[in-house]
Amino acid sequence: MSLVDIIRQSKLGKIIVAGGLAVVISLSYGCKEQKRPQIPKDTKTYQQSGERIISYNANGVALGDIDNDGDLDILATGDAGWNKGGIFFYENKNGKYSQKGVLLVPYNANGVALGDIDNDGDLDILATGDAGWNKGGIFLFKNNSGRFEKQGKAIAPYNGNGVALGDIDGDGDLDIVASGDAGWNKGGIYLHRKNSK
Repeated sequence: MSLVDIIRQSKLGKIIVAGGLAVVISLSYGCKEQKRPQIPKDTKTYQQSGERIISYNANGVALGDIDNDGDLDILATGDAGWNKGGIFFYENKNGKYSQKGVLLVPYNANGVALGDIDNDGDLDILATGDAGWNKGGIFLFKNNSGRFEKQGKAIAPYNGNGVALGDIDGDGDLDIVASGDAGWNKGGIYLHRKNSK
């Protein structure tokens, strides 16, 4: 008797056999068979241009007019190993990108976001990092006339992964949503509200 016959007799659930592999979809836990998603008949698709802007293990990426010249630049984070990472700035010159600067950080840089956090009219950097043993966090770099300076301690006491900025509570300033891992199943997605008072 085959494994498929045993499963059929036990009535564990619906069986899908593909390429000799039997997959059981259990119906006893409220699961239902899902229909195959329909692919939209849209001819306007994205194609890889063949351009490789970054040649290292990149983690996060963000777009923004960092140098205030009217086009979108690239900000990317990378992992250089041994808890050494960087936040790299790539300037847009007529659609071609070239590296113009880097912020070296003593941790593996992961997520990155751009936004005017201090409401002074330019873009600041928010980056997450993992320094191991829950020593990472969310780090703020303020833009002072084109020079980015790290501000104080980490905003969060966990190893940060992804990060996004937005005015979630509608009070006119940017709040932070970040994902992180504090170890032992203590990770999650966290909201950090900015206190404008």
